[in-house]
Amino acid sequence: MGLKKFTKMESKVIKLYTSKTGNYSELDIEILNLIKYHEQMMLHAEQEGTPDPEREARRDAFNQFKVQVHKMADMRREKVVAEWDVEEKLQEERIKVKCATCNKEQLVYIIDEHRHQALGSMHDVVQCRVCENIFLNVMPNNWPDRTIYYNHMIDFLSKRRNPKETKQEKEGRLLAKASMEALRDLNLEVLEDDRIREEAFQKSEAILVQFRDQLLEGKVMVSNYGNNQGMA
Repeated sequence: MGLKKFTKMESKVIKLYTSKTGNYSELDIEILNLIKYHEQMMLHAEQEGTPDPEREARRDAFNQFKVQVHKMADMRREKVVAEWDVEEKLQEERIKVKCATCNKEQLVYIIDEHRHQALGSMHDVVQCRVCENIFLNVMPNNWPDRTIYYNHMIDFLSKRRNPKETKQEKEGRLLAKASMEALRDLNLEVLEDDRIREEAFQKSEAILVQFRDQLLEGKVMVSNYGNNQGMA
């Protein structure tokens, strides 16, 4: 029995920092290799004295391609690190839970998961490291489900459940509701930051795919030209 690890995220970080290519994806490497090929062909043509009025413009374009690839590699590293920081924060919260038996927050072991039937949210089944009591953590174990939980609690606290509710009880209920709203908003910020980061990453990745396709098309044209010259 032990702590449940974020093995997928950990392996992603380990792969990022131990890989020979570092932050560079297969697409990045393919583009850099294609640029190298085109630059070598340009140099060969230049050395042979082949006139090419667009040579400098293409060289500038290749340099811009390389800049974009390096920027994408940096973005990939920043994305993985940001995701790891968010998951690490979540993990810290998951393994420190208020134990009903000890009546205070304790470090716990995560031993299983349980889906809330009404809300559909996923919760950890945990065991207190001090008293060894096994119980369900009422807080969901992932960011999207926490938004569901907070909204449920806000709705619950918005309504008076006791017809004879005192002024003090009402103030306490509304204070708890405000606290839940603040936590819900913080949770939504985490999700929104992740969405924006992923959207920017996918957009940049799509641009690189266009770069790659242009370079491949150019390579085919160079290859066909060389074949035609050989047959002439």
